[in-house]
Amino acid sequence: MKRSQNTNIEQVSTDIKVLIFDLSGSFMSDKGLLQTQILNSKLQLLMNKNEKNIIVDTYESSQINKYGEQADVILLTPSFSFARKEIEKQFPIIPVIEISKRDYGLLNIENIYQEILNLVK
Repeated sequence: MKRSQNTNIEQVSTDIKVLIFDLSGSFMSDKGLLQTQILNSKLQLLMNKNEKNIIVDTYESSQINKYGEQADVILLTPSFSFARKEIEKQFPIIPVIEISKRDYGLLNIENIYQEILNLVK
């Protein structure tokens, strides 16, 4: 929580966190594959353009135990979608979306954007 210095009233952050988890074997980055990082950037730009208080971030699948509970929505890349049922059990109150192979491959962020908005309304 943030405190306003002038009024000393607590302000609760209204930002929604969307976390993308990717199955990658990269030793270079814990932010997933390059395709996933590009998808993250484009999705965040679309959120900002439409003035949505939604923060998008990406992590490698091994980070789900560390960051999963911070999410309001969890997105799974096609390579990590096999773990959906296990993740839904681990985080039962957090919606989990599998990104389709088509949307992932073509970077069709509009479809992903709509799926997210449908859940966070």
